[in-house]
Amino acid sequence: MLARRRIRAAWAGAALVALVVVAAAFVPSGPLGVDRSWSEAMLDIRTRSLTDIALALNWLGRFPGSLVAIGVVGAVLLIAHRRLALLVFVVAECLAPLVTAVLKSLGGRPRPHGGLVHAGGFSFPSGHAAYAGVT
Repeated sequence: MLARRRIRAAWAGAALVALVVVAAAFVPSGPLGVDRSWSEAMLDIRTRSLTDIALALNWLGRFPGSLVAIGVVGAVLLIAHRRLALLVFVVAECLAPLVTAVLKSLGGRPRPHGGLVHAGGFSFPSGHAAYAGVT
């Protein structure tokens, strides 16, 4: 029963990665209408306190801030004696940035202009979303 669930989980993970690859092939190179609308809405309500919150969340989604969440999850798994889960978690956390970087280079979608933070490279798929999903 446990082996069957693990196999099903592995297939589900592979299917999700394949879905992102397919999406990368079909996402237009320019910003989508929903991206522009969302960006305009965020600029309309921008305040100093909301900007500070967004920057704090951005820090948590990048190194070294991401180590906080990764460390907490890792510690919980270690304390709970979930060694296999910890191993899978560590492997996934290591592979996610690599897979994201490869897909970004294949997709080549530029970042929108006027962002709150100035990141290099391409925008799709989102490294922050990949990190959040894996963690």
